[in-house]
Amino acid sequence: EQGYLPADRRSRAFPSASLRETLARKIKMAGALLQRTLVLVMLGTMATPSTCQGSNKLVQVSVSAPWGAAPLVMEAAEFFDGDGKASFWPFVEALGTSAAAGTDEAQLKAAEEAAAKAGSDAQTKLMRFALALRDGSPRLEMHRATWESAASKGCSFSSDDGAVAVVGGKCV
Repeated sequence: EQGYLPADRRSRAFPSASLRETLARKIKMAGALLQRTLVLVMLGTMATPSTCQGSNKLVQVSVSAPWGAAPLVMEAAEFFDGDGKASFWPFVEALGTSAAAGTDEAQLKAAEEAAAKAGSDAQTKLMRFALALRDGSPRLEMHRATWESAASKGCSFSSDDGAVAVVGGKCV
C-alpha cells in the first residue's frame, strides 16, 4: 500500500494549514512549469522554418518533480476522473484489478485497452498525452500526502468508513 486510494475512496482528511499551503504551492508551481513547457514545445513545433517542412524534428523536454512517479494506471484513472464520473467508472471497470501490477509498459497497455473500451478514440489519445506529461502526478501526490498526514494522526480507512477527516487533530 503506497497510500494511493481510488478516486471514490480518497481521504477527506484536512491537513494542517501549513501543509495545505505547501502542497498548494508545489502543485501550482508544477502546473505553471508544465504550462510553460507546453507553450515552449508548441511554439517550437510551430516555428519550424519552411525549409524544414517534411523533415521530422524531435523535441525532448524533461521536467523533474520532488516526488516519485505514481503508477501509470492511477494517473490514467485520474485523467478519467477529471473528465467526469461518467467516464471514470467505465474506465475503472474495464481496467480490472490486476492492472496496477507489472511494468510501466504493461500498465500503459492495460490503461490503453481500458480507455479504448470505456471512452472514445479522442479520449484515449488525450489520455496518452496526459500520461506522457505525467499530468495526474501532482494531484495523486496531493492525495498521498493528505492521506499520509491523516494516517500520522492515527486515522485508518476501511471500506465501511466511507471517508476520513481530521478535525481538531482527531480522526472522525
